[in-house]
Amino acid sequence: MTKTTQTYRQFKDSQQEMFSNFPIFYAFSNDQFEEGKNKLGVKNNSELLKVGMGGYIKKVDEKAFTDLLNKMDTMTDEYMADKDNFFNACIYELANHEYGYAMDDSTVLGALNLKIDTMTTEQKSLYSQAVIKYMDGFEG
Repeated sequence: MTKTTQTYRQFKDSQQEMFSNFPIFYAFSNDQFEEGKNKLGVKNNSELLKVGMGGYIKKVDEKAFTDLLNKMDTMTDEYMADKDNFFNACIYELANHEYGYAMDDSTVLGALNLKIDTMTTEQKSLYSQAVIKYMDGFEG
């Protein structure tokens, strides 16, 4: 694996950009649904595939969408396999989820797509070190 110099924020931004460039729309009203169909150039509802959380893609794009999600998962696994990246991601998400006030590990770990009972010993240790470092600098 090649060592990356990309910060966690840069990594997340690059993944967001990849996802944002995919032809998808989200609709929570009939008007939004019709606008989304127009955006994708779809005439019939039967051409669409619901992908969850209000998202729709063209059925013909299903494989490309699955491939994108798999690629992003692989990229995340590779990025987070690096101890420094993992530690820095923990620090970022601790701050992002206001851990110093909330003291809620589940929201932080959820943002990292982790659960305490499935984390490795090394991940638990790095997470604990990140909590200590974050709380040392916390002024709440």
